[in-house]
Amino acid sequence: MKVSKQPDGATVTRWLDNRTVEITFEGQISPALVEQLIRDFASIAAARSPRYALFDASPATGFSANARANASRFLIEFKRAGGREIVAIVNLLSLRMLGQALTFATGIPLKMFPTREQALGYLVAKLRED
Repeated sequence: MKVSKQPDGATVTRWLDNRTVEITFEGQISPALVEQLIRDFASIAAARSPRYALFDASPATGFSANARANASRFLIEFKRAGGREIVAIVNLLSLRMLGQALTFATGIPLKMFPTREQALGYLVAKLRED
């Protein structure tokens, strides 16, 4: 598990199961926070390739406009490491819109849910299909 903190936000990156990386965002998502997330993800994904990512953005309060480019880089790294789909818990409309735009641009499927229970239910069904 990797925990990264910036003045206005934080991320926790860990394996949820042997095929899913979970990333929790807290507070403001800044370029520096996403840059650190990329390094944390690279460290964790070096051991094995993820198929799915579970993003929990429910504790996030927003994002800096400059964080978009770094977020796109993260998605490219996720895909390069073998990632196939992102499942997200998102309550803020601005983060939903950002997620849709970034995943469309990178070609990574994204499924968003308002609650953790719904997201995990979807993810469990996907894992059973594999």
